[in-house]
Amino acid sequence: MNPFWTRYLSVSIAVLFAMGLAFALVPLIPAFAGPLDALDSFLLGAPAVDPVFRNFAYGVIGAVTAGWAVTVWFVARFALFRGERWAWFAVAESVGLWFVLDVAASLAAGALVNAGMNAVFLLVLLAPPLIALRPGAPGGVTASATRAA
Repeated sequence: MNPFWTRYLSVSIAVLFAMGLAFALVPLIPAFAGPLDALDSFLLGAPAVDPVFRNFAYGVIGAVTAGWAVTVWFVARFALFRGERWAWFAVAESVGLWFVLDVAASLAAGALVNAGMNAVFLLVLLAPPLIALRPGAPGGVTASATRAA
């Protein structure tokens, strides 16, 4: 495995975890109510939403994101980095499903900024290591160290 891309993916997953943790915990701190109102307006292109609903939604989104990041980290750290083919598919398909569903929901809600941020996150943090580590790529997942996918 290519050490640069495995570190890159590890950092990407850590960023994802930190974002999830922030979304889950920041709404619990009253001092952040004003900045969260501004974030709502920025992401949604509309006035701030009801703070009780926002705190609930951000909390759930953050918790799921942080939990997903932990799962992806363990799969990447203990299987993908060993070159197990199934692990690459697990991480790539998980990221792909997140992206498609999140962008579709964002576009349906008119949250174009969020859809754009998802695209940037995918293209900058997640796609490069997944492309570099794909099965058959130089330094990627090796067929000899894998089980059938």
